[in-house]
Order: sequence, then structure tokens, then C-alpha cells
Amino acid sequence: MEKEEFSIDFDVFNQTNLRDIPYFEDNNIIEQLADLVSLYKNDIALYKQHKEFKNINIYLYENFIGFTYGSDSYFQRTWTDLEVICRPIIFDYTTAEIVCRGMNKFFNINETAISKKELVEKYSLDPEYDLTVSEKLDGTFVLIFKYQDKIYTTTRQGFETPQAKWVAKHFKYNYSTDYVPEGCTLFFEAIYKENYDQEFFIIKYLYEGIFLFGARYNYGQEFTYANLKLLSDHAAYQMVKFQKLSNIMNFIETSFKEKGVEGYVLNIYNINCKVSRVKLKTEFFIKSKTVRRKKGLSFSIIKEKLLTNKVNELYEIAEDHDEIILYIDDMISRIRDIVDKKVNEVLSEREAINKDKIWLNNGDKQQRSDFANVIMKNTDYCNNFEYHYMLYDGKDIYNTILKKVTKKQISGLK
Repeated sequence: MEKEEFSIDFDVFNQTNLRDIPYFEDNNIIEQLADLVSLYKNDIALYKQHKEFKNINIYLYENFIGFTYGSDSYFQRTWTDLEVICRPIIFDYTTAEIVCRGMNKFFNINETAISKKELVEKYSLDPEYDLTVSEKLDGTFVLIFKYQDKIYTTTRQGFETPQAKWVAKHFKYNYSTDYVPEGCTLFFEAIYKENYDQEFFIIKYLYEGIFLFGARYNYGQEFTYANLKLLSDHAAYQMVKFQKLSNIMNFIETSFKEKGVEGYVLNIYNINCKVSRVKLKTEFFIKSKTVRRKKGLSFSIIKEKLLTNKVNELYEIAEDHDEIILYIDDMISRIRDIVDKKVNEVLSEREAINKDKIWLNNGDKQQRSDFANVIMKNTDYCNNFEYHYMLYDGKDIYNTILKKVTKKQISGLK
């Protein structure tokens, strides 16, 4: 089928309503994506030809195609509506049926328009909104769903991750499949000892297992707390701790100073049972995470990622931690400032050398010898002799200069 015959409204993917407008309806976005899956099936290249999928990671497993936002979404703070719903969303590409759907991306308090403290306070005072607070565990987000009588487990990154495989085995030996309803996706936080070997986990728990914290209908809203509790009781799932509070705003202030916990999630249901979430991370966790992540983001690692054009991998480590993103931005800026300064210095010298009319390399040995003599006799040029010869031979000098940048140079910059 030719592209001209398509009837996809790509504009709905580019909008930012889901981060800016409270309880904005996302059905049209889901429908457009499903229509696209019915056309493109499992051909990842076809999706990637559209700029709307630039920041979307796409993966295949059996007859499934999964979409999840990439590191550029939080690095560049784009958060288009397509990126917000892909947390992840998984289709059977043979039928374009949604088989698994995570909750939409949600944000730290005051991070976006829909997570402003003033808005939370408004909801807390309005009887048409139901607010609960749930503990945020420092584990791995894992989704469980049933499709065609088979149980699947996946993380946001896919079915083949170590965490997804651990949960699949744990679920098989500890829980019945009878209580996983088809057409729904269950949200768990996975806590287990081997996972602590992964980088950047801060909280070490004395227990392990999977902890239910949410669920949703693949073509509808999320479960209310009452329905979630009912499911947990029937299936004997462990749940994260939920509580209802009379003074939400006071809790926001006091929870920030708590020690030994990652934080909390405000779950705000409107009259139509549509949920909006807001993250509340503790000061303890933010500082601990910053220290841990910075240790994994040494000067040499950052420089290596610059050299290999893999800067995005640094932001994958940072995830959506503002302090780490700012740290990476600052380090990259310092390194690039040093390189740019040296490149400009060399290019300025090149202009002076050009006046001697010996810059052009035509393969003549005598000309190369004359060029070397000019450089070596001029003390202004000889410190950059290597770079001048590279330019003389038509080579790029940027990465060579970058390789020689030292941590001491970075530390000396203001």
C-alpha cells in the first residue's frame, strides 16, 4: 500500500496536551497508533521514517511490537503525546490489537503543567476528586498481562530483560494465572537481591518479590484503588502501601524530608475514574541518586561517549533526574568549550600560514618539507604542529583534540 493512501493524522502524535492539560483524553492518539500498526505491522523502518518516532524505541517479540519513549524524551524534555503514552504500549502486529499498556508517563511535582503543586492543592479540596498516596519502591517497573491464555512479563525496555525474566519465573512459581484478566495490564514493582547488582539502586530492602501498584484496561481507564485492592485480595498479590490523607499539602512538605525511602506517588482520580499521578521524591533519595549516578558518569566515560557519538547513553543513565542531566550538560559544555577554543586557535593560525601560499597539499614532497619548516620555525605555530599537518592532509582535528582534553582542564574552568 502506498503512503499516499494512508489516513493517519500524525499531528496528534506531536502535540503536548498530555503533559499540559489535566485529564486530557488520549483515545484519538491510541486509535491513530493502532491504525499505523495495522499498516506497518512489524516493519520498524517504516515507523522510523516519520519524525514523530525519532524519540521512540521500538522492539519486536513473537507477534508483538512494542513502543516506548527513548532517552531523548527526557533529555530534550520533548514529551509529545506519543511519547507520553508509550510507557510502553504493545500491540499484536498481526491484528493491531493492544495486548499491554502501561500507565502514561507521569512527572515530578512542579515539573510540568499537570503536576503543579497549586493544581494538586485544588484537587485535594475538591470532593469530586479522590486522592490516595502510594509508596514508591526503588525497584524495576514490570508489566504482566495475559494474551491468548498465555502470561507475559515485560519491562519498559522489552521482554528479554533480566528483570522481566526474573518476574516471569517468580510469578510462575508463586501465583495463579487465573487472576490475570485478559484485556488488562497489571503494574508491579520488582524487588530482588540480584537486581541490586544493577547500577543506581539506592534502597536495599530486607524482602523480595513483586508488589502490585496499579492496573489498567488496555482500552480504558485504570483500576481504582478499591478495584486494585479487590484484585490483590483474590490473587494474594503483595501491594505497595496505599493511604488516604486528610492534609495532602502537609504530607508533600513533610515527606520530602523522610529518610530511607525513595518517595511517594499521588494518585488523583477524577469523577470518571481517570487517574493522574504526581511523583514525590525524597531529598534523601535525590541526593543519594545524584552521588551514585555521578560515580557512574566519570570524566573519562563522558569523554568516551562524546568521541563515539553516544551522548544519548549518558542521558539514559540520568533518566529524568534533573540534577544529573544538569551535571552531564555542564561536563559536556566544559569539554566542548576547551575543544572549540583549541580548534579556533588552530584555524586562526591556518589563516596566517595561508599567507605564505604553501597550504595546499598537491603531493609535492618539497612543498611538504617547506610547510614543515614554516611551522617549526614559528613558535606561535609549533605547539599545534600535529593539528596543522592533519589539516594539511585534509583530516579532521576535532576528535584528536578531544582525546587530549584532561580532567584537570575541566576542573579549572569556571
